[in-house]
Amino acid sequence: MLMFNFAELGRFFFEGIEVYPNISYRKIDDVTVFLDIYRPKTVTGKNKTLVAIHGGGWISGTKEEIVPQLIPFLTQGWSIVNVGYRLGGVAFAPAAVEDVCCALRWVFSHADEYQFDRNKIVVIGGSAGGHLATLCSILPNSTGFDSGIKISDDQKLEDLTEFNVAAIINLFGIMDVKDVFTGINRKDYAVYWFGNQPNSEGLAAQISPIHYVRSGLPPVLTIHGNQDELVPYEQAVKMHQKLDEYRVPNQLLTLMGAGHGNFSPEQAYLIYQTIQDFLQTYQLN
Repeated sequence: MLMFNFAELGRFFFEGIEVYPNISYRKIDDVTVFLDIYRPKTVTGKNKTLVAIHGGGWISGTKEEIVPQLIPFLTQGWSIVNVGYRLGGVAFAPAAVEDVCCALRWVFSHADEYQFDRNKIVVIGGSAGGHLATLCSILPNSTGFDSGIKISDDQKLEDLTEFNVAAIINLFGIMDVKDVFTGINRKDYAVYWFGNQPNSEGLAAQISPIHYVRSGLPPVLTIHGNQDELVPYEQAVKMHQKLDEYRVPNQLLTLMGAGHGNFSPEQAYLIYQTIQDFLQTYQLN
């Protein structure tokens, strides 16, 4: 696990980056969740912004772990919001969903303060982070996962700005949660995340991105290895097909022979280039 001393992050990146660490974006009972902001000092006016969601099967991982993966975006002038959320050991499903929905609302409502361009906010995540990035970017308000959530004692989530993200980058994320919870692809991490809650199967279906595909969604880039043993590759294929069915602009990059992350240098370069081309297509870089 890679951990970083935020006092040294300026030196770790380069002196052209401003770092705003551990900003509290939500308090739930006695738990506070945080996000970090990295912003180029040269930014004048509104700036393209990447919202990053870490993975870890909803039960592990930290926002600090993915900092090295974000450096290429920083060097290209992106502002970055790196989001933490409650893991399964703190709160069972759907707590992480509620938190990330809240974080996205927070980003849009604080756009003027941090010079985020509301028209160029892209959400990216890997594995469970890919699930959260996709789901929380497309959830209809009617689902109620953010109903009554408070950011502070005097501000409810529904009082904040409505949001429409510009694009979604899904790196081998879970698109059908029920499949990895009780289906033929059942995984221990998913079972742990749900605990012993009543109607967990129904909840798993409710927080599956594939059930919310409809016309008018933002462009989606999916990247997935066809030998992934933790998140079935078939989920990426089915999501791609359903997005096509509803004519949602989308692309699926299949990494032949690749598993769950740990890509070769050649695969990593292909991923990076594909993301750049995708962003260029929609005039986001």
